[in-house]
Amino acid sequence: LGNPLSPSVFLVRSQDAMACLIRNFYPKEIHVSLASSGPLISAQTHTLGPMANGNYNAIQIGRVGENHTVTCTVKHIGKEMNMSHKPGPRTRPWNCLLARNNLPLCRTSWV
Repeated sequence: LGNPLSPSVFLVRSQDAMACLIRNFYPKEIHVSLASSGPLISAQTHTLGPMANGNYNAIQIGRVGENHTVTCTVKHIGKEMNMSHKPGPRTRPWNCLLARNNLPLCRTSWV
């Protein structure tokens, strides 16, 4: 069995669609949830793996109101991390970069 490895988490959003990408973690057991400042229209989690290195990836996808703040919460091996995206008028989200496709890409790692 491999050593525990905490994931990196990315939050990608385009209008009302969003995805919380959870990468390179071990063991497989993980809890991912989405919350929104408005109604959460839908959310699904998929775990992928094991990868060639024995680690796992997961993705949670959902739909929310276009002007609502979205938070992805990840719990893994006793640690919890929250990543949020708050839309603003004509500004990039404070914790995000624009990817090549001009979608906001937010990234963080465990502390």
